[in-house]
Amino acid sequence: MENVVLARITHGSHLFGLSTPRSDKDYVSIVLPPASQILLGGGYFTTDEGSTSDSTRKNTSSDVDDKQVSLATFLELCASGTLDSIELLNAPLEYHVEEPHPLFLELVANKDRLVSRNFDKIIGFCSNQAVTYNPRKERFLAAMAAREALVALGVDETTKTSAGEFFERVVEACATDYVVVRIIPNANGREIPHLDICGKMVPATVHASQALTVAASASKRYGRRVMDVANATDHDWKSLSHALRIAYEGIEYVRTGSITLPVPNRGHLLDVKLGRVPLEEVTTEVDEAVRALIAEAKASTLPETHDSQFVREFVIQAYGRRVVEDFEDLERGLTTVRDLKLSGDAAMLGPSKLKIR
Repeated sequence: MENVVLARITHGSHLFGLSTPRSDKDYVSIVLPPASQILLGGGYFTTDEGSTSDSTRKNTSSDVDDKQVSLATFLELCASGTLDSIELLNAPLEYHVEEPHPLFLELVANKDRLVSRNFDKIIGFCSNQAVTYNPRKERFLAAMAAREALVALGVDETTKTSAGEFFERVVEACATDYVVVRIIPNANGREIPHLDICGKMVPATVHASQALTVAASASKRYGRRVMDVANATDHDWKSLSHALRIAYEGIEYVRTGSITLPVPNRGHLLDVKLGRVPLEEVTTEVDEAVRALIAEAKASTLPETHDSQFVREFVIQAYGRRVVEDFEDLERGLTTVRDLKLSGDAAMLGPSKLKIR
């Protein structure tokens, strides 16, 4: 028994309308696993078995990235605000490599039930791309100021005092939007203050020495990027265009709960990707787009949470039907338990009537 393909969709630059002659092919399939895999607890997975690209070299137009995502995983990713999966859910039919399964079409018709104000992943990824590839002098100066403030407060590599005790004074000394305190929930939902130093987070609960390490690392990194600003590589331009695309997609999503594909501003984004726009202009636009995304996210009127009951029941129904439909064929293939009572006695699956005195 094999996976049932519910949808196979063109993804990446071809879906966004940003492909060039050098762009590789990206495909993602959403699949329904076989009964045996579901029964053995393997209903959640992502694989790259069809990919021909190699991490040791650059992708070329002849490479194919072919990913498979199980239905349960796909729903989980959409509900958690993972942009890649949200893009697939909003892909026009002409970007489907084959006719989508009725089950996937039913999911698309109910995509509004997966929408929520869970924007952390979108904002986090966009911000990370921006601060990593945006060589602005202001970030270098902010990271330097954070490091100098910590040193002035007596922090060194051996300081074991909690970092949170220094946050307020560091932020006050730096006086910049690039060094601020953010409240981020941990895995248990407890809200923890973090010092955001140019996009790198320092929890209040760690030693202050770690904040110093992060500030020093950021100042070193941005120092190099400021000096290399005239030598931006293809990778830099591509990453800056990614950051812009994600920000603009994110802004549309937090406003409407949907994404337009191919992206509406693809002409401009392609110019950025190919290095046709002055770097200073691009870096300013990236900063403004990230700020706009964060502001729109705060003002969003989308539902607080997705419809978790719908997700749960959709998976139960889809996986349950697959098991029921395949079970007779699956049981015929069994060998070592064929003669056991379990195979033919339904009572074996019911509650025990044995009374223990």
